Amino acid sequence: VLVFYYATRKGRRIMHIADKELRNAITRSGLKYWEIAKEIGISASTFSVWLRFEIDDTKRKAIEVAIKNLEAKRGY
Repeated sequence: VLVFYYATRKGRRIMHIADKELRNAITRSGLKYWEIAKEIGISASTFSVWLRFEIDDTKRKAIEVAIKNLEAKRGY
């Protein structure tokens, strides 16, 4: 998953990728962020906030389990 944080450079807001693999896994799965959030038991907005910063191991594991569960439900 990509985790983003913001910095400014010459007055511009730029985005840096901090956790690429997790975001790529979400993209490859074809799942929507709100589906993963629902599976974890959090709101979609909370999930979006999680993805803005470095994700700790507990949250990362919850996201990975949610992806696997949802893929299994879809028959991937």
